[in-house]
This record gives sequence, C-alpha cells and structure tokens, in this order.
Amino acid sequence: MIPISPVITYSQFYFTEFTSSKELNTLYKYKIEDTILFLIGVRNGFSSKKNSQYQFDLVKAFFDFLPIQKKKRLLQLLDGSNSVLVTHTVVNRIIVDLFNQINYSQDNVSLNSESFASDVLDTLLAYNESQYQSVDILERPDTPELAWDIFLMQDNNSLDEVHLSRTSAPKHLIFNKFIKKSTSIDDLTLYLNENFYVNSTHELNLHLLQVFIQNTANLESKNTLLKIPPSEKIHQVLIKMEYVFGKGITKNNSFNVGELITKPFFLHSDGNLYLTSSRDFALIMDKIWTFFLYKSKAIQKINTQIKNVNDFLSFIGKEYYEKFLLLKIFNDFSKKYVRVLSSDDQYLPDLSMIVDNKTVYLIEIKSSSLNYRTFLNRNTQEFKQFIDENFALKKKGVRQLINNIRHLADKSNELYNIRSTNKLTIVPILIYTEHHLTKPMVNRYVEDHFKKELAEINLPFKEVLPVTMIYYEFFIENADYVKKKPNILKGLIRDYWRYIRKKEREYVKFKSTQNYVESSVSFDDYLIYNPNVYKSEAKHILDNMTRIFDLKGTSE
Repeated sequence: MIPISPVITYSQFYFTEFTSSKELNTLYKYKIEDTILFLIGVRNGFSSKKNSQYQFDLVKAFFDFLPIQKKKRLLQLLDGSNSVLVTHTVVNRIIVDLFNQINYSQDNVSLNSESFASDVLDTLLAYNESQYQSVDILERPDTPELAWDIFLMQDNNSLDEVHLSRTSAPKHLIFNKFIKKSTSIDDLTLYLNENFYVNSTHELNLHLLQVFIQNTANLESKNTLLKIPPSEKIHQVLIKMEYVFGKGITKNNSFNVGELITKPFFLHSDGNLYLTSSRDFALIMDKIWTFFLYKSKAIQKINTQIKNVNDFLSFIGKEYYEKFLLLKIFNDFSKKYVRVLSSDDQYLPDLSMIVDNKTVYLIEIKSSSLNYRTFLNRNTQEFKQFIDENFALKKKGVRQLINNIRHLADKSNELYNIRSTNKLTIVPILIYTEHHLTKPMVNRYVEDHFKKELAEINLPFKEVLPVTMIYYEFFIENADYVKKKPNILKGLIRDYWRYIRKKEREYVKFKSTQNYVESSVSFDDYLIYNPNVYKSEAKHILDNMTRIFDLKGTSE
C-alpha cells in the first residue's frame, strides 16, 4: 500500500563515509531566492508520477546541467532500484536553512553557473543522509514505534493533496453555513473587510480555489512554479493573512519548518508570490477557515467565550464536527430501516446508527490536533502519547466505546429501542480529523488496547467488530455511496480487517519491515485502492453536500 522507498544518500552515491560537515550548505553562494524557487520546482516535478518526472522543465534542467558521470550514476539509482532523491521533508529543511541565511550570504552567483546543479545534488544527498540515518530499520525489531519513526521521518500519507482539494470547496461552503448559523454574518463580514481586504466570507475561498485550479493546470503542462503577481487581489490578502514568508516580512534565524508548512507562499524580490508546496497548500485549503478565524481573533465574532486554543478546539470539535458536519451527513442516511441517534452526553456515543435493528454503529468523534512540533522534531514518543491520550489508553476513544458497549448491553431497549441483543452486530468506530493518523500501525495499536478491554466484558451480542479509525473526509467523499447501502460500511470494515489479518499471516511467514507496514495500513489508505470508494467526481461531491446542507443559498 505505502512502499518504503530507499532514499539516496551521500555515502551511498559516492561510496564514502559521511560526516556531518558535508551537510554544510554549498548553496549559500548562489542567489538564495532563485535557489529556493529552483528547489520548489524540482520537488514539484519529482512529486509527479514516475514516468513523467523528467518532462518537467526544472527537473529536465537539473539533469541537463549535471556532469555526465553524476547524471549516469543518479539515473542508475533512480530507475534501477526505485530509489528516491527528492523528498518533501528534506527540501523543506533546505529551504528553511537557505532562507535563514538570506541576510548574511554573498548571494551573487548566478544559477547558470556550471557547478550549480552539482551543488544542488550534493546538498540533497547530504541532507538525505542527515534526515534518514537514525531509524536503523535492519537493526530494530518491528514495532509501532519503528513504523511511526519511518513515516514521521518521511511525512508520508496516501491521503494527499488530491483528496484534500477534491472536497475543499464543499467544506468551505459547509463551514460558512455553520458560521451563519452561529453568528451575525454582517459583523464577521465587516471585520474581514476592515482587517483583511475580503468583501465576503466566500471571496477568499474563491481566490484559493482559483489558485488551486491554476496550479493544477501548470503541473499538467509540466510547469512546476505557480506565481501570483502583485496586480491580483489575492496577493495582498495572502500577505495580510500571514500565509506568506519572504525577505522583509519574516524574521530570519528563527524561521522553521513548522512556519513554512503554514505559509505556503514565498514572496520573491521580483514582487511575485510563488506557491511553495501543492501539498501544504492543499492542507491550508482544507483547514484555512478554522485556523484563520482563530489566528485573526475573528472566532470571537462567533463565540465570545473562546479565550485560548483549547477553548477553540473544543468548540470546533463539538459544535462543528460533531453537532453540525457529521450529524447532518449521518442524518441523511436515515430511512425506514436506518435510525441515527445523536449523543445524550451521558449514555449514548457522539453518533449511533442502527440498521435493521441488527447492526449498531457506535461512533465517537475525535477532533484533537497534533502540535506541528511533533513532526518538526520527528518525536515518536509525542506522537504515541497523543494516540494514548486521545484514543488508546485514557478516558477518550477506546474507553468511551467500551462504556458505550456496556450501556448498550444493559439498556438496549431504553436507549436504542432494541429489545433483543443476541442477534446484534456492533461496529465501533472512531472518526478523527487529524490527517496524520492515517499513518500505519495507528489503528492496529488502538485495536490491540480495545480488544484487551473488550475481553473483560461478558457480552450478550452476536458479534463485536474490531474498532476502526476512519478519517472524517471519508464521509464527505463517500456520503452518497453509504446512503444507498448503509451496511456497506460494515462490509468495508470487514474487508479491511480481513486484509489486515491476511497481511499479518504473510508477515509471520516472511518478517520484513515492508510486510509489517502492509499489515498495519489505515482504513483510508486501504480504501484508496477500492474501485467503489474515493472515486466520485468533485462536482458530484459538491452537489451531494449542497443537497444535504442546503448550500444553494450559501454562495454569494
């Protein structure tokens, strides 16, 4: 599902021992702003499908200007061993280090210099060595921590910019609907206009969607750099909203990868804004309103009780994700033989769905967000602690579902209007909004704890399926599919766990880290390859969400 590709390092390429001094960046002597743009373009090109990478303008230029022997060696490694030279994480590190030196370098050598391409290669190789030398796959046993080390290091997910961007338009409209329900839209519009040059709550969404469409067109034409000239209104809006980094507007020496991820536009001295990362931009498109409203203090126009980030996350989690977004989608599944119940804040989970009085879906919604420093520092222990506190060990997640199952066993008639429980199939689900939890081994780790606690209960049910963690995006993209066949969700979950058990058996026969990862992929990563799921056209998703949320009157 998610291949662990070998990364080409300095010592591998040159058959020599690597020392940390080789990471000293040889690129400082070149025009730093232009070098940053070159690296962005090369990364975007290498991020495309393997058979089209060399067609991109800057990737082609990179290879054309390499010395012949280096070019042959690099192509041999890339094509012969399915290795990787350019990774998102490493290029981000180089960009940050370059930018932090922008006021101190001589910055006078042209990129047309004969040594430039070779210096870029050596820098990538050195940073790769530094980034990927600490995991020691062959020397360590296969554990959840090893899997998370690998994927925190590579920052790798199957749910990428394609999936985030396909639903960004309807999600913006849905969130606007929520805002209108929660506050006086005139007050918020006035605040945005006075402080951010935005005339309506939809204008920014429209601008960003246009940027995404233009970037997609650029990539299709093998042009890896998207620029926004000062003449376009979105240019000043993005600067005002602090989604831009550049000389004169960003502090040097303190700029870090976390900031870079949240500022996906680079202000060049030529006056243009350049999109730095399609993936980071897609994440901004996905989260922009929630984070922007908090950062700009506009959220207080919606709820005056929000004083800090915990208040904000609690409000968004409970009022938006649980009571508005997901509740409305699940209510749309209701029909003669399908009942949907919302939480009573005592005995019922966040959502319950009963199909034919034979299948009961018990659903808890988790909107907790990881601190970006967990990924900036590749801190596996913090990642594990986040999972333990919100899903596996503490009062949330598994413990909530176990309590829900107990209540269902004790009060099935009172709570669910179900008299007989011995024919019930229970489907426990944790819906989450933190996209990094699609990483391998997270669901299996949580399920292991769920299984231990479940074994201590005397259950009157026919069956309790393993707990399944599902990214909330699934229910937006596939709402129409689930509505037509509500129990298809149970079928997909069964298929997923059959796949996991099959891969576990394969791992027992041949123990490799790749097989270990394959036996622990997330539900959403597994479904990427299902012919019926995550396949709707973007317009169909928009039309379906428009129907569910009555969005026709939302646009302006």
